[in-house]
Amino acid sequence: MDKDFPIESDTFDVVMANQIIEHLYNSDLLVKEIYRVLKKGGYAIVSTPNLASFHNLIALLFGKQPFPVHVSTEAILGNSFDPKHGMKHGSKGEIHVRVFTYEAVKELFVYYGFRVEKIVGVGYYPFPDLIARFLTRIDKKHAVYLTTKVRK
Repeated sequence: MDKDFPIESDTFDVVMANQIIEHLYNSDLLVKEIYRVLKKGGYAIVSTPNLASFHNLIALLFGKQPFPVHVSTEAILGNSFDPKHGMKHGSKGEIHVRVFTYEAVKELFVYYGFRVEKIVGVGYYPFPDLIARFLTRIDKKHAVYLTTKVRK
């Protein structure tokens, strides 16, 4: 995203951006545009992979590239634990150019005038769903994904 949304200001009550922000070179523009198109009191839900997830910390401990951090625009490299290791990216749109932690995503939205109402963690690799749900309730800062609710 490198240009403004073709939408009038103060148009929407809700904006949702699911697994988008990490693909953008200009994440600031996305956040500013979400703010601009939201009505006063409107809110946004934004979800993104978490750089500080448990499985990324384990990868780093073993000297591997974190899963959502791409070093090549051609192939998935740097982490032999990744099931897609060595494969070509399906498209340029799949490449992550920004990665976020709990604190980073929170600060980005606050910087642009949003009030962060809630951040929840989703998933906790490599644990099965029941254990993962429990872990995300007690430690959302290391979940696989961060889903943030912000209000204008």
